[in-house]
Amino acid sequence: MTLLSQNFLYRILTRRRSYRIARAVAPFVPAQAYLLDFGCGNGYTAEYLITLTGCRIKGVDLIRDVNLDERRASLLGFIQYPGGPLPFEAGSFDGVLASAVMHHTSDPLFYLDEFIRVLKPGGRILMVEEMYKTQVGKFLLMVHDYLLNKLKKGVPVPLNFYSLSKYLHSFGERKLQIEHHSGLRPAFPYVRHELFVLRKS
Repeated sequence: MTLLSQNFLYRILTRRRSYRIARAVAPFVPAQAYLLDFGCGNGYTAEYLITLTGCRIKGVDLIRDVNLDERRASLLGFIQYPGGPLPFEAGSFDGVLASAVMHHTSDPLFYLDEFIRVLKPGGRILMVEEMYKTQVGKFLLMVHDYLLNKLKKGVPVPLNFYSLSKYLHSFGERKLQIEHHSGLRPAFPYVRHELFVLRKS
């Protein structure tokens, strides 16, 4: 499969998923809110969310996604950064969107702490993440995610999946209030994502 056909296939697979994620998250995004889209990727989810809510979004990622065109990059004020502490002052955002990205980081809990730092008091973390309940579930997630992300050139694939129970414990440790939790199967191949809306105290 050529790189061009790989990019086309990935675009087809992610457009529908991105729209469904944006629709699921939109009720928790106030109009005129300023959000950070951490790991914004191709920018489809952010673009749909802006259309649905009228919010403003800043997009950051470790790589420049091959499907992030100039129009969406400009819409998001896209920043490519090398990882580590987020390049923003404390209390910069009303919300942080982290959609199917935590398992691609070297340390998901480090970035959860960074989200809390850059949020205003009372701000929300909108996390859509694949979380396993059993070791078999973890294996299936890793195989699925590895194969899907190999369709894109340069995507970091550390595959640091955490269990649902570990995330719940981590939210409690950080005194994050769970305002909403639901399961989400946004598109083929229907891998379950957990949607959490978390409020900073």
